[in-house]
Order: sequence, then C-alpha cells, then structure tokens
Amino acid sequence: WDYRGKVVAFGGRVMGDELPKYLNSPETLIFNKSQNLYGINLAATDIRKCDEAIIVEGYMDVVAARQFGINNTVASLGTSLTPDQGRLLKRYTSHVLISYDADTAGAKAAFRGLEILDNLGFRVRVLTLPNGLDPDEFLHRYNGKAWMQLMQNRAESFLEYRLHVAVAKHNIKTIEGKADVVKELLPVISRIKSQVEKDQYIKFIARHLDISQESIYAELDRKMGYLQNADNFIRGKHTNNTRFQVNEVIQRDRRDAYTIAQKSLCRLMIEDRETFDRVEKVLGFDFTDMPVLADVLRFVKKIYADFDWHPSTLVEKVDDAKLRQSVAELLLEEIPGEDREMLIRDYIKMIQLHKLKKRIKEIQAIIHDQEKKNLTSETITLLQEYTKLQQQVQQLKN
Repeated sequence: WDYRGKVVAFGGRVMGDELPKYLNSPETLIFNKSQNLYGINLAATDIRKCDEAIIVEGYMDVVAARQFGINNTVASLGTSLTPDQGRLLKRYTSHVLISYDADTAGAKAAFRGLEILDNLGFRVRVLTLPNGLDPDEFLHRYNGKAWMQLMQNRAESFLEYRLHVAVAKHNIKTIEGKADVVKELLPVISRIKSQVEKDQYIKFIARHLDISQESIYAELDRKMGYLQNADNFIRGKHTNNTRFQVNEVIQRDRRDAYTIAQKSLCRLMIEDRETFDRVEKVLGFDFTDMPVLADVLRFVKKIYADFDWHPSTLVEKVDDAKLRQSVAELLLEEIPGEDREMLIRDYIKMIQLHKLKKRIKEIQAIIHDQEKKNLTSETITLLQEYTKLQQQVQQLKN
C-alpha cells in the first residue's frame, strides 16, 4: 500500500537464505519503492500518537511488530532508507528509532539511513539487537515486552552510535586512534545546533575516550571554519558563477564549484573501485567537460581488470607523458571534506543539476527561436521535455 492505503505493488520475501532476500513488483508510474514505506498507512495514527516511528528493514519485521502490538513500525522495503522516504515520514513525526538487521548489509544500511534522517532534521535513535537477530526473530524468540525494554535501555542516539562505530574502527588505546575517532565525529558535532546538547555530547565523548573536553573543543574550533566552508560547498549553496575559497585547504587559485566537483569526484573515482563503478553507472564518463579528466577515466577503465587502485600503480602504468602528468596532478588534488560518502553524493547531485540546467537553457533558446517560426508541434514536445527537466531539478534540490 501507499500512505493512503491504496494497493500499488506486491512484494515477497524468500523463506530460506536465497538472494535476493526481497522481491518487489517492477517500478511503475504509481510505484517507486524509494518513495514508499511499507505499513505507513497502518502505522500513521500510532506514529503521531507515540511521536516516534520505528523503521525496520523488511515486511516480516513489520508484520511481527504489529503481532506484538508495536504498531508505529514501518519498513523501508528491504532497501536502505532514501531521502524521499524520510520526507514522507516527516509528515507524521520528527523522531525515529531505526533497527535494521544485524548483518553487515543491515549495519551499512542503518548507517546510511542515519545520515539521511539526521540531515532531514530528525531526532534519531538506533537499536542494535543482540545475538545477530533481526526484529522478526527477536520478537518471536522473546516478546513485545522484551522489545520495549530493549528500546528503553539499549537504544542509542545518533552520535552515540557514530561514536561506537568509530571506536570499533580505531584503536583507542593509542593517541592516534583517539585522534582519529574525534576527527571522524567532528562533522557530526558541528551540525548540532543546541549548545547544551553539544556540550553534553562532547562530555560523553571525552569520558569514553579518556581525553579532556578542552582538546575536543580545540579541534572543533580549529576545524569549524573549514568545515563550514566545505558544508556550504557540498550543500550546493555555490552556483557556477560564484567562487569557493579553498586557499586554506589547497595551494590553488579560486575556482568555481563545478570545476572542484568534477576534479574531486574524478580523484575519488581513481582511488576506489566501488566509487568508480558507482559514478560510471550513474553519470557515465561524459559528465566532465574537462577533456583531461575524461582521458584519465578512460585510461583507468582500460586497465580496470589489472588495476590494484594504488596511486603509484596508476602513475606507473601510464606511458603517455602528458597523461601521466594529468594523473599526477589529479592525485595531488585535496578533497574539500572528510565525509567521503556525503561528498560523492553531493558531487553527483551538483553535476546532475549542472547538466539539467544546461539542457534547460538549450531548450529555452530553441523554443524562443521556434516561436518566431510557429513550429507548434515541435515546440510542444520541447515544452514537455522542459517541464520534465524542471521537475528533475526540483527533485534533486529537495
């Protein structure tokens, strides 16, 4: 169902361990799984009553939750949460508890979902279930009362969860490990608007890492100017006619944001196979209007099968002196931000917006010319394309 209770598609879950775990109807004009939340039509009243929504991964998790009286539960249709789903949920509450499956894929999906919800202004909690159980398994093994107790005693705030994830990645017995954890959390801390809340979280982090609060404040003060500039840039507040000051980050002249996006995205692509595949799938290689970058990407594609994604290897494999120089210069590019995943998403969005707006201008010029010649049928076709492109631009901005 959609949020109005209208049937829009069918979905199922395998009974065993086969993949894919979930199968949905193909997407249509009335069904886009990234814009729907399973069970939202049933849960809406309870979500408003509780002023909190519980987001789980699959259909059976929602079914089990309702069997045990936990009626403010919805599922993200077996996918990681999307901004559209977050905005749909925002109609009913600004508080969310997310509890995805405890496997690796579930943990990654939860992490991505947290970022999206936090950016949309939700108050987010995370519930990690014990013994690798998913919500369906936990509820049937224990009961709804045990779930409620776990929510009250074990649910973590967004920053607490981020802290524990960071601690698991770094050795906090060393000074370097503690510094790495603080560095990873700085962008999250900087986004907290309430000074009281910020102070409490800094106190919590300092106690957990056995460091002084003053050291965290010092790092935050040192980074705030840079982080604010980076945040302004990646959120698209700069247009093709404005400039972004990067002299504190790299020894370069001022360059327009679109050029930075192209170069930085290419830099991220040539150092990580997954990023390379992802951007190629979404944008292709023709997204850049800089021939030198397109040449580098085509070369990486040529050696793709034998490339180990080490920068030194890439330079060694280039025979052409001019191309080798281009690769070396690209590898020297500094990335203006610390959250690589967020940067990749925003670079892609910026480039998509640039291409859409460029095409819109082309259509406007053609329509203006055709109106003089009374070419009605062609004008209507172009107007339809123009309207569609404007809608795509608005979706990207949202």
